[in-house]
Amino acid sequence: MTAFHTSSLAGLGAAAMLATAGLAPGSAQAAWMGLADGDYSVVLHCDSSTQIACPSDLSGSLSIAGGQATAFDIVVDGVAFNGDPVDAVVDGTLVDTEASTLSFLPYTFLSLRLITDGQIGSYGVGDRWWVYCNNIDPTTCTPNTTGTWSVDRLASVPEPAPAALLALALTVGCLVRRRSRQV
Repeated sequence: MTAFHTSSLAGLGAAAMLATAGLAPGSAQAAWMGLADGDYSVVLHCDSSTQIACPSDLSGSLSIAGGQATAFDIVVDGVAFNGDPVDAVVDGTLVDTEASTLSFLPYTFLSLRLITDGQIGSYGVGDRWWVYCNNIDPTTCTPNTTGTWSVDRLASVPEPAPAALLALALTVGCLVRRRSRQV
């Protein structure tokens, strides 16, 4: 009976591992601006501005989850852009982009974009382009700061694979059952 019970548990465990194999981290995820879900350090490379010194680099962070940007933490020209940006696919006259924009009052915004079609100036398909619109009065700003941006994925603690968790649960279950039979 014990041999049959053990082999049945092994077969059940193998079937369960095969059934959950597709649920492991790294399975298909939506991407936004060419980035998979995760946390990134971001560097804004300033190419042109009448507001801040260029060329220069500005550093911050960006989070992507569920196929959208979920957090910015970037300071530009003394303005802290911290929060959840608005994400949009923009079909423009010159370029089409995936854009994540964070706006504040008095009116100012920071927009990170991935060009998906067309060209604007020296920026073309696949380029990551950013725009900072600095405030000039309570209702307007001037989008005179532009450049490219780059990212590095931040290290994260990997989640245990569902199959490993299932195997652990089955092992613990077997040990508990075995011990209860011995008592």
